Amino acid sequence: MSEANKALAKRWFEEVWNEGRSETIRELLAAEAVIQEGRSWNFLK
Repeated sequence: MSEANKALAKRWFEEVWNEGRSETIRELLAAEAVIQEGRSWNFLK
């Protein structure tokens, strides 16, 4: 895993998972990302 990917994963768990910062989701995920249930992340806008 590249250092950039490690930093992204670390940031995801620290900011989104631990701190509950949903605004970070918009920043880290691609606009076309699809969550497991099949919904797009557009519901966060």
